[in-house]
Amino acid sequence: MGDLDGRVADIADSMQTLTDVFYDLRHNNNYADNQYTKAKEYHQIIWENAEDFYVQAEEFVDALDVIADERVAEAEADMLEEGRLIIYNSSHVITLMQDIMDECREQGINDENLNDLDTAPIREMHEEILECVEAYNAACADNDQLIKESLSNSAPFDGLLDSAAQSVEWMINQAESGEPVTDIDLTPLGSLGHVYEVTSQCIERYNTVFAG
Repeated sequence: MGDLDGRVADIADSMQTLTDVFYDLRHNNNYADNQYTKAKEYHQIIWENAEDFYVQAEEFVDALDVIADERVAEAEADMLEEGRLIIYNSSHVITLMQDIMDECREQGINDENLNDLDTAPIREMHEEILECVEAYNAACADNDQLIKESLSNSAPFDGLLDSAAQSVEWMINQAESGEPVTDIDLTPLGSLGHVYEVTSQCIERYNTVFAG
């Protein structure tokens, strides 16, 4: 796994120290004694190790994401070369949806400041999603293609990929409208939360249809 093994080793010390403290804290009912002397000790240990752990953990996750992206790209290239158009376009829509969410994160965007979103890169990815959905629908309408990919269902995603494309379009429109997202907790149409929600549904269906 490349340098991931080394990164895990880097995380291990601070993580073990924190885990031990939290375990002791959970099972120690005397931390308030002597004017919280023990609690102060716990706090010092947590303070000294937490930042290192979070920094190292974030670096590990970033490195893991790079490897995951490389493997997905390789898998999708194989799908396309083998002419498995249904699974390829299904996978690539999900990849693009995740790229959109990554772009939002890089811009520091959430539903509270969605109107600050630079929609130009989102629009480019949305156009590619539309092309993939169109290709997916065409492939699903081809009985020979269904047989080639060992699928008996001509609509394995039941319109979820169309919903994914629609969710991004709604988000773009909401961002450019200048109107803030209301009822954020309810992930309304046009919200980034709704994009996350639909993407999760697509991933779940992909795993059921192709990886289950």
